[in-house]
Amino acid sequence: MYIKNKGAMFGLDCRTLKKQFGELFLASRHSEAQQGANGSCGYTKRGAMFGLDARIALAIFGALSVISGAALYSAIQDAKVTAIIAQVENIGKAIDQYYLDVGAELPIYSASSGANMKITDLLADSGTTAGYNGPYISIADSVIASTDSSLISGDGIYYSSRLCKDEFGNTFSSTNCPACSGGTCSLWIKVNKITLSQANSLIEKVDGAVSYDTGRVRVTFADATATDNLRLYYKYRSSN
Repeated sequence: MYIKNKGAMFGLDCRTLKKQFGELFLASRHSEAQQGANGSCGYTKRGAMFGLDARIALAIFGALSVISGAALYSAIQDAKVTAIIAQVENIGKAIDQYYLDVGAELPIYSASSGANMKITDLLADSGTTAGYNGPYISIADSVIASTDSSLISGDGIYYSSRLCKDEFGNTFSSTNCPACSGGTCSLWIKVNKITLSQANSLIEKVDGAVSYDTGRVRVTFADATATDNLRLYYKYRSSN
C-alpha cells in the first residue's frame, strides 16, 4: 500500500510539475512578447531594427556618393576656369613680349574689325616686322580660324585681343567692346565659347563678386537675354 500510494503520489507530483512548467513556459513567452512590443530584446523587433539600420546606411552611402560626385564636378569646373585664366595671362604676356621686341602693339586685324588685333601674329609673323622674334605663344591643339586672323583657338575656346575703352559690359544683342578712340583704353583679352556658369565662376575668382560691367572682367551677350552666347573680356593692362 505504501509503495502504491507513493507511486500514486509520484504520478500526482509529475502531473503537478508538468502543469506548473507549462504555466511558467507560457508566462515566459508572454513576457518576451511584451518586451518585444516595448522595444527591448524582442527577436522580431531586433530584426526590424536591423533592416532599418541597413536602410539608413544605404541612405547615408547614397548621400555621400551624391556629395562626392558634386564635389568632383565642382573641382573639374574650377580647374577649367583656372586654365582659362592661365591661358589669358599667357596671351597677355606674349603680347607684352611682342611689344618689347617690335616696339608696337599687335597690328589691327582690319579696318572693319575696329579694335580687333591680329593675334595670330603671336604664332607667326604675317609680314616682315622688324624685331619680330616669335612665335610668342604655344596653344595646345592650336587652330587658327582660316578667315579671321583675329582669333586663335585652344581646347575649343576662342581667344582674341582688343584695345577698348574701360566703360562697357552687361550689354545685349551686341558682343564687341567699344573701340579705343581717345581717353582711357586698355588691352582686353576676349574669350568666346565658354558658358555663363564658367563666366560667373571666372568673375568670382578674379573680382570676388559677379558683375558684368565693373571690375577686371566684363561680359557682353549676343542674345537679348543672358545666355551662354556671350563674350567675356579680361582686362590685362592699360594700352601703351
